Amino acid sequence: MKMCKLGLMLIVTAITMLTSCLGESNNSVTAEAYPGVFRFRNTTMMVETIYGYIYSPDMMTRYPEYTDGSCAAVSFSFDMGAPENADADKKGYITASSFSVEAAFESGDVLNYTDTTQVMENEFAMLSGGYGMNNYQLCTVMSGTLFLTSVYAKNTNQESHFQMSLDPGQEPTLSQDGKNYVYKAFLRGTVVYPGKAPATNLGTTQGYDLHRQLEQINARELARGKSDYLLQIYYVSEINDSVPAWTPVELAIGFLTEEKK
Repeated sequence: MKMCKLGLMLIVTAITMLTSCLGESNNSVTAEAYPGVFRFRNTTMMVETIYGYIYSPDMMTRYPEYTDGSCAAVSFSFDMGAPENADADKKGYITASSFSVEAAFESGDVLNYTDTTQVMENEFAMLSGGYGMNNYQLCTVMSGTLFLTSVYAKNTNQESHFQMSLDPGQEPTLSQDGKNYVYKAFLRGTVVYPGKAPATNLGTTQGYDLHRQLEQINARELARGKSDYLLQIYYVSEINDSVPAWTPVELAIGFLTEEKK
C-alpha cells in the first residue's frame, strides 16, 4: 500500500519549520491556486493553507461572501524576511504581499455510513476518486478538511453532488506491513441535473469536513498507543446491474495522532 503522510499539523509549528527551511538566502514563496480554508480568528479573516495561516489586510473587504469554513483555490505571495513577518511564529500567521481567490470549491456531504452494496439514485461512476492539486501529493488535508479532485464524464451544464462517508467506529484492518491500522472512507457522486451530451472528462475539487470523524479515530489510535494511522479512500469506478464496484485511490493518507490540546 502506497502512502502519503500529510499529518495533522500545528500551524505555529508549520510556520517555524517554514522559516527554517527557507533559510536566509530565499525567504519568498509564491503559491498559485492552492487549496485553502477561510477561517475567522478573533474576528480577523485568514486562510488556512499548507503553509499555515495566510493573512491579507484587505481580504475581508475583497471577499465578503466567504465565511468561516469556506473552501477555495487561492494564490498568494509572502516574504518571511519582510518586517511584517518578523514575528510570524509568535502571531501564528503569515502576512501576504499579494492574495487572490481563483475559484470557490464546493463542500461535499460527509456521512458516518453509506450502504456500499447498493447504488444510490442517479449515481455515476468516476474515472478517478482523487487527484492532487499542483502535484502536491494526491490530496490536501487541513484541520480535518480533505480536498479531493474527482474525475468523471460530465455532460454540458450537468450539475453533480458528491459525498464521503467515514465511520469512525469501524473495525480497521492492518496495513500490509502490519505497522498501521487502515480506516476506509467511501466517495460517491450523483447527478442533480443531467445536462446535455456530449460528455467530457472533467476534474472537480470538493472539500470534505471530516474533523469530527478524524478526532474520534485519533482518540482510538491514541488509546492503542499508536503514533499514526491510515485512511484509504474508495470510489465507485463501475456500476453493473445496479451494484457499485469500489476501487481504492492509489495512495492512502497518513495521519499523525495527537494529544488533544
